[in-house]
Amino acid sequence: MNILVYSSKSVYNTFSFGGAETSLKLIAEKFAETGHEVIYLTHFNPEKNDQTFEVVNGVGVYYFRPLKWPTPKGLFFPDLKHKFIRRQLLSFIAGIVKKNKIDLVHTYNEYPNTFDILEVKEKFNLEYKVVLRIAGLFWKIAVERNPELKPKISKVLNEVDAVNLLSESFLELFNQELEKGNWDFNNKIIIQDIGFNSTIFDGRWQLEKEKKLKLLMVARFSNYQKRQDILIEALSKTKNSNVHLTFIGSGETKERCVDLVDKLNLHERVKFIDEVTQEEIKKYYLEADINCLATEFEGVPKSLIEAMSMGVPGMVSDVLPLNGYIIEGENGFLVKNSADEWAAKIDEIAEDRDKLKHVSENSIVYVNKNFNPNENILLYTNNFLEIVNE
Repeated sequence: MNILVYSSKSVYNTFSFGGAETSLKLIAEKFAETGHEVIYLTHFNPEKNDQTFEVVNGVGVYYFRPLKWPTPKGLFFPDLKHKFIRRQLLSFIAGIVKKNKIDLVHTYNEYPNTFDILEVKEKFNLEYKVVLRIAGLFWKIAVERNPELKPKISKVLNEVDAVNLLSESFLELFNQELEKGNWDFNNKIIIQDIGFNSTIFDGRWQLEKEKKLKLLMVARFSNYQKRQDILIEALSKTKNSNVHLTFIGSGETKERCVDLVDKLNLHERVKFIDEVTQEEIKKYYLEADINCLATEFEGVPKSLIEAMSMGVPGMVSDVLPLNGYIIEGENGFLVKNSADEWAAKIDEIAEDRDKLKHVSENSIVYVNKNFNPNENILLYTNNFLEIVNE
């Protein structure tokens, strides 16, 4: 197969990326490793490099760099500027598809990325198939913020050749949200995730019984999903005052969380760290006693799976689809999303840290069974070939 992976934001063009971008890069490189021709299209970022094309681990990476808008600083006629850049982008995508004889395009953003891919297909009369990866509820959030987007996103959900969801428990959440929002959806669904790059996360967590209990949360600060605020409030309620919490990440609610720490006088117990490399994240995982994820919903959180692969015990919100992965007290801990519940669970573990050892061992077994990218890419190959040959 000749495969194009497209995401305007990617690991290749920014230092700030999440699990979705990490997964798409891994999918691309695993397809290339197994003998397929793989192209990755992303957008140009002068802060990271000035290239328009390079080969990375067998993947040909194109960077879309639009011509400059011919007015001072691009300030005039913003609507025309947008149309000017969009026309360039669509032509650029079409050129890559034709040049590389693309059979299938894999995307992860419903609008505008996948919408653009479908428009290119129609406008230039091209024959490639399209698979949309959905790992969260951005499509729902986007429409809540701007109801005018619903027809466009609905068009994407129904006109792609398949929607790739990551797990059966996420499918349950996806269907619930479709029903709540009265979405008209009738399309092929693939249940499959790639896993994670196990060559990076090769350490082994060890149980420590020092007085301090160290909590970690690695996630963006998002006002529609992540709940760092619950963890901060929980810390103020724990009976054990020697519990410390580190956040790694950035985002729109970070300042609000910093203010909450100030308000609750938790400066000595809470630390905020911006973006770090994967090697540095591994170090923080292994130093933590518990890797926490307080959230309203999730796809397959890479920060959780990465840490579990090294045996780091996870404590997560009792929400879909996380409660489809985590079995309470076996391969992790589930907590209802309230500060009181989180505080009680943290105190429970602080009193009996031996519970962490059992969870640690089962975490490794669970991840090895379900998130091996070398095995999962073969399943992706079968799914994609079936779509291409339909």
